[in-house]
Amino acid sequence: PFIGFASLSALIMGTLNIVGVFGLPMLASAAFNVTSVLFGLLIGYFIDPSFGPKALYGFACGVTIGGMAQIAVQLPKLRKTGFRWKPNFRWDDPRMRKIWGLMLPSVLASGVTQFTIFINTGFALDLQKGSVTALTTAFRLWQLPVGLFGVATGMVVLPAVSRMMVGDGRKEVAVHIAKGLRLVAFFAVPAFLILSILGTEFVSAVYQWGRFNQEAVRYTGEVLGAYSLGLLGYAGTKVVQPVFLALEKRWVPLIAAAAALAISIGLNYCFVYVLHKNAAWLALTTSVVTTFNFLFYFLYLRRQLGGADGRTLLSGLSRIMAAGILLGAVCWAGKTWFLQGFLNWTFPARVLGISLVCGCAGIVYLAAAFLLKTPELEAVRAKLLKR
Repeated sequence: PFIGFASLSALIMGTLNIVGVFGLPMLASAAFNVTSVLFGLLIGYFIDPSFGPKALYGFACGVTIGGMAQIAVQLPKLRKTGFRWKPNFRWDDPRMRKIWGLMLPSVLASGVTQFTIFINTGFALDLQKGSVTALTTAFRLWQLPVGLFGVATGMVVLPAVSRMMVGDGRKEVAVHIAKGLRLVAFFAVPAFLILSILGTEFVSAVYQWGRFNQEAVRYTGEVLGAYSLGLLGYAGTKVVQPVFLALEKRWVPLIAAAAALAISIGLNYCFVYVLHKNAAWLALTTSVVTTFNFLFYFLYLRRQLGGADGRTLLSGLSRIMAAGILLGAVCWAGKTWFLQGFLNWTFPARVLGISLVCGCAGIVYLAAAFLLKTPELEAVRAKLLKR
């Protein structure tokens, strides 16, 4: 049942985005998380107080209830906007056909990273023990920063660009995309540097329990480092890919997805069966594919829009990269001198240590962005003060 609830929640989320409501739909995911965990614990305890294997049924029930909560928190706001539920079985409606025509290619294109991970898993079965676990575990950590800022930015870009296209404002679209990419880069650059430099330490702080020993931590950290190389491309794709829906260029992302999958299969075969590399090289394939996807989308949009407002884009990216270099230096210094022997520390010490290093690096990054007068920092600060 959760699939139905999640799909309905996404529909409501898109409806609210149309009228300029973005905060509540994003918080709906938090309602899902909290509800699914709490009810999962309660029902799991009721089924098996010792939390044995049967308690997993309780968590499955909790996920379904969480899907219902994700809908419930959005319904009052939906009603205030004037939308009402009513049955409609007019499948011949031209607007319905248009939605299907836009949606199906987009679904296949947006799932290229998931398809790549699925392919990677198949190849990883022929590698050393623990390769599949290393890939899936590192992928979860890699997706975390993109889920926090990349997806959110893409959700804001799509309705805004759609309104601009109605008024034939292609030049405004280019400016809007440039600003969206700069905003994503403001968060993606530090995330990329932190995961690439402190990837092993992050894996240790989160997963080093029981049979997930130091060897598994080092292997997974190596995989996460390879994944991090594609973080900027993956985050940027979340901004530019929805624009193709607004432009109604439905088949372009699908062509890019087909090319990306071909590249993924070819590189994976070469790395595993020809060069005999480990799972980190499969993660590198994902980074190559996501970077290729972004460059393809960006260059195509640049051609369609008659430019991409390079001045706006480059002026912001240069400042972000300069601040990022300082952040990377702090992370590297912390790893070299402060976090020595990190894998042998106790769990509280590991959490405290990684928090201190990342906190200092974050302060340096924000201070540098402030001195360089990075517009994205001022925009985020103004938004927080307004809230």
